[in-house]
Amino acid sequence: MQGMFYALFKRSSVMKLTIVLLLATVLQVRAATYAQSINLKVKNASLEEIFTQIRLQTGFNFLYNPSALEETKKVSLTVTNASLKAVLDQCFKDQPVTYVITQNNVVISRKTSEREILAAPNAAIKITGQVNDSKGSPVPGVSVTIKGATTGAIADAYGKYSISVPDKSAVLVFRSVGFITQEIAVNDQTVINVTLAEKPSALNEVIVVGYGSQKKADVTGSIASIDEEALKSVPASNLVSALQSQAPGIDIQKAGGNSHPGATPSISIRGQRSLGATNDVLYVVDGIPFNGNYINDLNQDDVVAVQILKDASATAIYGSRGANGVILISTKRGKTGAPVITYSGYAGVVSPLGYYDVMDTKSYETYKKWGNYNANNPNTIGTPNPYNGIDDPKFYTDGITFLPAELAGMKNGTATDWQKLIFKNGFKTNHQLGVSGGTASTKYAVSAGFYNETGLFPGQSFRRYSFKVSVDQQLGKIFKIGVSSMNTVSKINGESINPVAQALTSSPLTVPYDEKGNLIPFPGGGSLTYNPLANLKEGAVVQNRSRYNTFTTVYAEAQITPQLKYRFNGGVEITPETYGEFYGSATYQNLSGPSTAKNTNYDYHDYTLENLLVYENTFAKNHHLTATGLFSYQDDYKASTTFSYNNILADYIQYFNPALGANLSGSGSYSKFNIVSFMGRINYDYMSKYLLTLTMRSDGSSTLAPGNKYHIFPSAAVGWNITREDFMKNIPAISSLKLRAGYGTVGNAAVTPYQTLGGMASINYNYGSTNVTGTYPNNVPNPKLGWEYTATLNLALDFSLFNDRISGSVDAYRQRTSNLILPQNLPITTGYTSQFLANVGKTENKGLEINLASTNIRAVDRNDFGWTTNFNITFNRNKITALQNGVTQDIGNNRFVGAPINALYNYVRLGIWQNTPADSALARKLNLTLVGSGSVIGTIKVEDLNGDGVINSNDRTIVGSRQPKFFGGFTNRFSYRGIDLTVVSTYRVGGTQIAYWLQPGSNVNALNGKMNNLNVNYWTPFNQENTYPKPNFNVGSPVYGDLLGYYDASYLKIRTINLGYTLPSHLAKRVGVQSLRVYSSLNDAIILFSPLHDRFHGVDPESAGTLGVDTPPNKSILFGLNVTF
Repeated sequence: MQGMFYALFKRSSVMKLTIVLLLATVLQVRAATYAQSINLKVKNASLEEIFTQIRLQTGFNFLYNPSALEETKKVSLTVTNASLKAVLDQCFKDQPVTYVITQNNVVISRKTSEREILAAPNAAIKITGQVNDSKGSPVPGVSVTIKGATTGAIADAYGKYSISVPDKSAVLVFRSVGFITQEIAVNDQTVINVTLAEKPSALNEVIVVGYGSQKKADVTGSIASIDEEALKSVPASNLVSALQSQAPGIDIQKAGGNSHPGATPSISIRGQRSLGATNDVLYVVDGIPFNGNYINDLNQDDVVAVQILKDASATAIYGSRGANGVILISTKRGKTGAPVITYSGYAGVVSPLGYYDVMDTKSYETYKKWGNYNANNPNTIGTPNPYNGIDDPKFYTDGITFLPAELAGMKNGTATDWQKLIFKNGFKTNHQLGVSGGTASTKYAVSAGFYNETGLFPGQSFRRYSFKVSVDQQLGKIFKIGVSSMNTVSKINGESINPVAQALTSSPLTVPYDEKGNLIPFPGGGSLTYNPLANLKEGAVVQNRSRYNTFTTVYAEAQITPQLKYRFNGGVEITPETYGEFYGSATYQNLSGPSTAKNTNYDYHDYTLENLLVYENTFAKNHHLTATGLFSYQDDYKASTTFSYNNILADYIQYFNPALGANLSGSGSYSKFNIVSFMGRINYDYMSKYLLTLTMRSDGSSTLAPGNKYHIFPSAAVGWNITREDFMKNIPAISSLKLRAGYGTVGNAAVTPYQTLGGMASINYNYGSTNVTGTYPNNVPNPKLGWEYTATLNLALDFSLFNDRISGSVDAYRQRTSNLILPQNLPITTGYTSQFLANVGKTENKGLEINLASTNIRAVDRNDFGWTTNFNITFNRNKITALQNGVTQDIGNNRFVGAPINALYNYVRLGIWQNTPADSALARKLNLTLVGSGSVIGTIKVEDLNGDGVINSNDRTIVGSRQPKFFGGFTNRFSYRGIDLTVVSTYRVGGTQIAYWLQPGSNVNALNGKMNNLNVNYWTPFNQENTYPKPNFNVGSPVYGDLLGYYDASYLKIRTINLGYTLPSHLAKRVGVQSLRVYSSLNDAIILFSPLHDRFHGVDPESAGTLGVDTPPNKSILFGLNVTF
């Protein structure tokens, strides 16, 4: 308990500091705003120059059309401690413009001269009126202009205005800061009263919260919202990639650095909680759970908003399924109005980000010499090496150092760049056509999409065909029904085609083809590296995955009384999938041996049925209550069959007929589970000032044993909208301020079906000529296996300042997960050889999330310059707090109590053993060899950590963690006269990652002198290199070579630079469209502040897990078009 209160104290201290800084800022702003003491001394200054100085001294904004100031006179002025009004009166004296002060804005408009009135004989219609807000209060300072003209008027302090128009065809335009611009045709009217709608502020936005929606101001849980504009900022192949860096607390990275077409990124929300069970998030599309394994099938062009539920108060309504966070996805629906046809599309080129830095011919030649030279170090001190230095001509004649093909290549001047032979530019395109509309009773939306991306290697591609339709129908005053159906066909080809490692290790002194143009299987003439081009030959490698996904949701509502509503939600997802794989004989998988093939068929379907009752009412005017009750049933089914075989009769048969192969073997799987749930939630608010949310959900999972199937998950949260208090009314700088606090528990039953029942394994017996298949128990049942539990505490502050110019949130949280599902060993005497699962162990995550949005320069209309910024940052620290049976470390599974979940346990690298007296003396003390090919001089030096004089496994320790210090993203949007520029960036600071291709085990950095290698500065007796060891023919890979793979995972990546132009509306109408925008975007091309990328320019440091030599990172340049008809 003491530790918990200490953690709370630390978190509350952060919150206090945040509030203090915020209030200090507010008080400073308030003082600056209301003092309005202006000191000016200007001579022949333009009004714009004076406006700038006044804005800096008072904080007031000046709103005007630059053309209105063209005929103004320059001003000379000297004032001291003058009021704002006094200064403005002097500036505007005898000027052709006038002004109105409204809130923190000075609105400037052009005066209408008598000459202009006389010159306009048709200006006979005088229009008067009143401008109010949605509450009926007058709005002063509203700009009223005639569309297409320069004349206008300003509403007075009571919202009244008067303007003359030339004829009844004129259109009046009403503009005011904080309100939506409105256009009204005059027609036969002489009195036009206008109600302006407020622009929705961040806290008045209505968001989906799961089984309903709420104003953001009334939300008590931790929810991040991402709108359609943000989702479309990045032209990604899947929704998850589009979400990267858009909100705090959500960590999205390429899985293993994989960039091939159709690859799905890794995603986690607020860190990793479970060690043995899954950490997958729950996706909910239009209210129904969606299988996250098929998230690539979801066309993000059909998505209009995403909400990310992060704390227990927000996720508890989804019970065990929401244990790792929930992503709510809302797709497009029809709206009332005439049919609207939209088209969006882009196309462009995909190219490699760069090339791996490997040795050229000269470097490779020297490298091989050193490899053989070091392999022949004499075993006796003082005995000479058989080679007379590195320039000894015997290296070319010994038949060991160089292969015959390499010697021929030296003679012919061969310098093959294998990377440029395998890399080809790809193509990326996306098209979406939609139509939507409806009446008051019927609304519809239909769309069709096509996405195609080809990879950097022949045979790689990802294609997706999508079709979506939704209909919402009002049946009388009580009933409403709706259906939405998303259907996709996805085809992924060449998902693991990857000849990069072969290309990087191929000798630059050899050629890929013989004199007749045939591929040479082993270009070097040996058997070390197979020709990397062999796999790219058409038909040599075939990997085809074809999947059909249909996801259909329906609902029916009945408004039983004005306060009581019943709703039924139903959804079904059906996904059959086939995978075929073929490797010909002449591939580096089979090395000219028998061809191999595999067929796999998957069948998946899932359905969810939900019944909800919602009661909503307001009591005594100020007490608002919403109560929600739910019963839910989910059924999930999976099955698969796989056949493998080899020696196919002919390559063109590929994987289509297993009967024409040999050594056929098969396997299969089946699983089914269901979840039954009951949920109750109460949302209460008093005058939208004091907020309370209580949630309780009971889940029953068939995957657990009787007695542990059901559990109740409660949560509670409170909120306080401080700005609704009377004492905040005199602080106009604070638009909104809200405190939130929540606590709750969720569960995770992430065990496979039947796992609590134990397991059986098959075994074959031979009785002479009779073969019999039998079974034996290999896993003990555990009927006590239960849920993993995560308790979350969340404290937060939401704020908005300066008329919503700056808004954001700060969340501090702590998550404690207990009853971890981990494998246990049984005594061998039990007869069970497999581990069994049990509920043991604990983990903890705690962190801080900050999200900021600012309107740096507000654009009133199209012709103004505008600049907005969104920024987020996440700090998360996780650690293991307990393991099974009091164990403090589990080295085999890399788990250590008190250390991060992704800790790195290894030797401490000190550098390279140097040929110095000090190092030689230390090596002798440690009983290390100093002579022969096994001499430690020039090899990796590690620390004798325990000081026992022996280097062994006891000298290993935690040397780092994959956990970053912090990560996040930011987006800047600029606009001016129809031109828009969006720059989306993501960053990561700190943390240690592993690049497999930097480790000798990958062969790319083997440092043995036999194959080509990364162009690293390895140790020689002359350079005293202290990072990379000497090459040695006799060593397969350097001792402790895995330490070479560790790298600083910091980086800043400019994900997208998008430049576009939107045609003015009057020009768009001339070409028969409502709106038209053209744009181009540069994607994933710029990586900064990355030590790994700075050293190897063809590398992207982004990776969830070990960075492999998979499909290399790419960049793209695209050109697109958005049209609305």
